[in-house]
Amino acid sequence: MKARARWVAAGLVLAACTGEPSVRVERDRPRDAAPAALDAGTADSQAGFVGVLIAGEAVDIAPRIAGRVAQVHVRVGERVAAGALIAEMDSALLAEEVRAAEAALRAVEAASREADVGVAEATWLVDGERAAVAAGTSPRNNLEAAELALQKAKAVADRARSTLAEQRTRLAAAQSRHVETAIRTPFAGTVAIRYRDAGANVSAGAPIVRVVGDGEVRLRFAVPPERVDRLAVGTEVDVQIETQPTPRTAIVRYLSPVVDSASRMVIVEGELTAVASGLAPLRPGLAVTVRLR
Repeated sequence: MKARARWVAAGLVLAACTGEPSVRVERDRPRDAAPAALDAGTADSQAGFVGVLIAGEAVDIAPRIAGRVAQVHVRVGERVAAGALIAEMDSALLAEEVRAAEAALRAVEAASREADVGVAEATWLVDGERAAVAAGTSPRNNLEAAELALQKAKAVADRARSTLAEQRTRLAAAQSRHVETAIRTPFAGTVAIRYRDAGANVSAGAPIVRVVGDGEVRLRFAVPPERVDRLAVGTEVDVQIETQPTPRTAIVRYLSPVVDSASRMVIVEGELTAVASGLAPLRPGLAVTVRLR
């Protein structure tokens, strides 16, 4: 029975940790992931329901770009502040991309300035021809030719400005990718898992480190659908934690609206009530037994 409980609890922990490899924050919301199957014989109001303590806030920190991990600055168990530098991706290629984009932008800026000079020159010629035509010293067709040249110069200037805007966008994108080589944590917490080491090649979204927040742990357990009608948000339940001698009280906060198709169970989450100090700290992953009142 104890081995079965640990197996089911491990499934609940896995449900809390799986998902898309990205910077994904889990905070005060229902989970749809389901634990391993639990037969009704081990989950009734007398024997209790198998559950697990989960982190109230956790994140898998992953790069947004593919590449080689240059450095990982933290180790398992290390405390980190919000915004702390967790890891760095190899930025050599991206730095070169930024330099190339900057050079291209300078060239486009020069071309744009040259186009503006062309417009100014064509405008001056039109003004001169217009005055000459008015004075009768130049034929009308010279003015028409000058006006056509001005239209062409303006078209060249418009195209240059469009190219300039496009190149500025490319430079901004290259700079953004370069900045993203520095990977930071969104909140303060403790490093729970280090998935990758320096030198590893990773794809975009592949987690490098998992950080668990400083908030209180939460309760998660599984209930057969035929018994979930005994629970509602606000219901109090008794929780026996494997590392503590006396039961704790928890309040149900969330009930999954669906029955998991694989396990045929409903996932419930709760919040542990306050308890007197002096007890060992609670850690995510501890197995618990939940009993209804």
